[in-house]
Amino acid sequence: MILSTELINKALDYKSYKELIEGLLKEGKSTGPNQSAELLQYSELNLHRMNRVEKTTTLIEDLSTKLNLIKQPQIWLILAEGWCGDAAQTIPIFHLIEKQFPQIKIKLLLRDENVELMDLFLTNGSRSIPKVLMLDASSLNLLAQWGPRPSEATALINNLKAEKLEMMKIKEKLHAWYAKNRGVAVQSEIIDILATLYN
Repeated sequence: MILSTELINKALDYKSYKELIEGLLKEGKSTGPNQSAELLQYSELNLHRMNRVEKTTTLIEDLSTKLNLIKQPQIWLILAEGWCGDAAQTIPIFHLIEKQFPQIKIKLLLRDENVELMDLFLTNGSRSIPKVLMLDASSLNLLAQWGPRPSEATALINNLKAEKLEMMKIKEKLHAWYAKNRGVAVQSEIIDILATLYN
């Protein structure tokens, strides 16, 4: 695998990731090689989403219990882009985990600058993000992975596509679901992952 100390060292922390998005927005740009008014609008909206999720999400007790079982430091490496709505709705939850559990460090890489790594973790053949790689901090061995969104959200999208809704309506309903769920589905899936690692 191409995971290396050099790759981890070039990855951004959460604060730097947000600052990168903000800085690019001031230049009229989004992250990634493709630039459009639509991606720019998504990036700006996503900063507001991230700030909201940071303020409205609390960790559920069962997740805290499982996280306390982690004794060796881990790096949770996240592949994302600033224009990605799913990333905006979920990455702040992982940052909240990092803030409360010092054995977890969050690092972020832009997908389109790291396609070789991304292509090792495709979802149904697609470079879907965010993708969270849970790594042992000393060996960089892959312990588990998560992403690109909670299974409940994926099911919602699939149902809406089957109804032949236009993509804008699908996105509206998806983000309404995220707002109502308040990060519970993401946390529940992390609980399940940790339960397999720490029986």
